Amino acid sequence: MNYQVFIRAFTTLALMLYAGIATADWQLNNDQSSLQFASVKNTQFAEVHSFKTLSGGLTKDGNVAINIDLASVDTLIPIRDQRMKEMLFNVVSFPQARVSASVDYGQVDALKAGQAIRSKLPLTIDLHGQQKTLETKVSITRLSGNQLAVAGLQPILLNTDDFALAEGVEKLRAVVGLANISPIVPVTVNLIFEKR
Repeated sequence: MNYQVFIRAFTTLALMLYAGIATADWQLNNDQSSLQFASVKNTQFAEVHSFKTLSGGLTKDGNVAINIDLASVDTLIPIRDQRMKEMLFNVVSFPQARVSASVDYGQVDALKAGQAIRSKLPLTIDLHGQQKTLETKVSITRLSGNQLAVAGLQPILLNTDDFALAEGVEKLRAVVGLANISPIVPVTVNLIFEKR
């Protein structure tokens, strides 16, 4: 594939993703949402990191899509952020991760302020060119007439080996001289959606 064909294909994909978000009935509020992940080093030292930029929405078909800007990774240490972008995520080739799921839209939209439901959701995670489906439990709460809160009831456990990230993890381990970095990464989410 030559460069121009690649750019056209990438632009088309980006526009398709944007169109899906733009037509969503419920839009993700990035400022009030959070996605955090933990790394465990040398078996016993854990640190929590996050992504600053999330986008997404819920359509009337019940389709949920969350896009994660991998270049917005925030570990509170700038040099580590840069290493993660380059060595782990390779944001030049893989700028975003995407999480998709389906919910019963009628049930969610019918919630009144203060009401909540709990649900098991299969999540399809597209990260670093790899896809995997995992199941998690969430609570969906209607905060007001136009706000929904979606909170994970358990951490989502990702294995870096499932997403072709093992080589990147090894590079990070070697550059800072750690004995090991766990391939299991707990992820927690708290999301706020607003009705358009």
